[in-house]
Parts: sequence; C-alpha cells; structure tokens
Amino acid sequence: MSPVRRPRTTLPVACVALLVSACGGTSLSPVALTAATSAPTAPSFPVVRLTGQVTDAARRPLVAHVAVFPLRISQAWYGAWGRGSESDGSGRYQIPNAPEHLDTAYVRAWKDGYVQQCAAAVTLASDTSADLTLTAIADAAIVGLPAIPSSRQIGGTIYTMKDGQRQPLVGAWVGWEMDMDTVVADTVTDSQGRYRLCGMPKDRISGLYPVRFGTSSPVYTEVAAGGDAVVDFDVLQ
Repeated sequence: MSPVRRPRTTLPVACVALLVSACGGTSLSPVALTAATSAPTAPSFPVVRLTGQVTDAARRPLVAHVAVFPLRISQAWYGAWGRGSESDGSGRYQIPNAPEHLDTAYVRAWKDGYVQQCAAAVTLASDTSADLTLTAIADAAIVGLPAIPSSRQIGGTIYTMKDGQRQPLVGAWVGWEMDMDTVVADTVTDSQGRYRLCGMPKDRISGLYPVRFGTSSPVYTEVAAGGDAVVDFDVLQ
C-alpha cells in the first residue's frame, strides 16, 4: 500500500510577511493576487434523438431497457457510452441526447427471459428511429429471421463432449460481443445445438462466442468478411 501523505499547510501571504518582518528580514513587496480562473469548459457536441418501439416476435409491445453503442468510439462519446432509456407500456422508447455519430452504432434492448437475435445498426447523423424485436428464450429461431439489407446471418452448431462423444449442446447462450462486455445480438441454441444471428456486419468481426449457461468461460472466435456464414464451436464440459 502506498504511504498516506499528510496535506501540507500553506500560510497566507500576509502571515508570511509578518514572520519575515519579525525575524529581521527585509520587507516583502506587495503581492498582486489574481482571481482564480475557472476550469476550461468541456467541449459540446451535437446530439440527436433516437426513437423506436420494442416488441416481441408477435409484435406485442415490451417494457425493456434500450441503449445505443458506437462501433468505434469518438470524442463525443466519451462519457456517453451506453446512453439509453426504458421503453414504456406501449414499447416506445426515446433517447433524446445521443451524441451525433456519422459511423455505425448499434441499438440494444434487453429484458429478462428474452434475446435480441438481430443486431440493429443505425447512423446517428440526424434524428432517427430503430424498432427492436426481442424473442422469448423458448422461441429463439434458426429459420425465418429477417434479411436485413447490408448485413448477413451467422449460424452453426455448438458441440460439447459427453460420455466420450461429441454431442450438440442444448440451451447454450451465443452472442456477438461488439466491444468488451457489450453484446448487441444474442440467442440460445435449440434442441439440436443450433443457433442463428442476423443483422451481423459483412466486415470481419471478432467477439462471436458461445457460453454454457451457469458458467463464465466463453469461447471467442473471429469471422472473416463476407456473406452468410456457418460457424461451429466446441465447448468444454
């Protein structure tokens, strides 16, 4: 542990002058005191309004937490990472103060018992909207996911070793961690260990992973740039 430093006592200028005079020293010249300057004002950046609705797969409104995350951080986003709000009883949400961002950002909604299988990309060049679909864990799908323009789907099978045999892992959580601890698309594997995510970027991505429920040992991989991809994983028992 580093040592604790005691604060150093500073005498006012007038007291210093008296001490010097009392000791026979030369008198001090008057000191001109200036007003303390205020801290520089933090730069301000334009903000935009992000709105939309959160629903389930049957288009029923959901109350959920919603936040927006830029793919690449900019100066405007320091201190604003994950800016968000709650959707209301009709599923409507509003984030009125998202810093302007001309690059890609992702909007994420989450609610206990649900997953967001499709990553929702936006560009915050002006006020914009993004509707979000959450799927109940029991209804996570591997077919029929929307074909979102300028994006791709990634799916595959999660395996594990059991009784000396490679078998599909049921109920594993699979997600895309866009940045550290920032998951913007996720799902669970079905009865055959299969998963599928949509709205994924066509650029090379990292941070795709499965993890067995109840553990904290995800298996990360990178996916090369391109179209729809099949990515299988092996997860330890």
